[in-house]
Amino acid sequence: GIHPASPEENRRANAMQLHFSTPKGGIEIMAPGRFDRMAALGGSPMPWTMTIQDDAGTAKMSDVLVAVDISGSMQEPKWSMAISAARSITLAVKAAGGDVRGLVFDDQVWYAKGYNSKVFFASSVAGLSLLKANNLTSFEWLPFLWSKYPNHRIVILTDGGDYSDLSGITHIPARQRARTSAIVIPDGDAENMKVVAANVIEVSSLDLLAGAMTSVLPRRTM
Repeated sequence: GIHPASPEENRRANAMQLHFSTPKGGIEIMAPGRFDRMAALGGSPMPWTMTIQDDAGTAKMSDVLVAVDISGSMQEPKWSMAISAARSITLAVKAAGGDVRGLVFDDQVWYAKGYNSKVFFASSVAGLSLLKANNLTSFEWLPFLWSKYPNHRIVILTDGGDYSDLSGITHIPARQRARTSAIVIPDGDAENMKVVAANVIEVSSLDLLAGAMTSVLPRRTM
């Protein structure tokens, strides 16, 4: 079955969109350009201004791969928080023009065709129920997804797992770690995720999700 986004998930997505965008603006300097009548009336020796645009946020919205931990350590309320966060992130990034791919993982990876993010709105995938967390944990899928989606930012929603869950990853390139973020739901091991993710944020409430995402995904200019 399909689980449409709840009003709260839509509200959080809207809040995230505001964080993703910043008003287009710039810095005004005294230089030949636009005549400033008020400055002239005030006796300014240079009644001309030029606006230098701030291009820091002009890049288009990032493409994102969201991975949600459904292993046994993600018992309620962790699992509900994680999958709900994934829905809000999906809605926000898509609305901002980004591509979103998705998967859930325990000691295996579970996904819809093409890693479609509709997996976060389903009740099951490939025979796995998405109503309850179960099984062991492994992050060994990460290098494959780094390779498959080389331009997507990776966002992992997890409680961090154990160090042994990372033992199968023998090489962690700096570039791949730099584009990987982990949103850790307590109680969990945020330190463990720093092995594979450059940006690790502990989020105890979904009300803090929009703010957390500002450090995960860059702003863009409206």
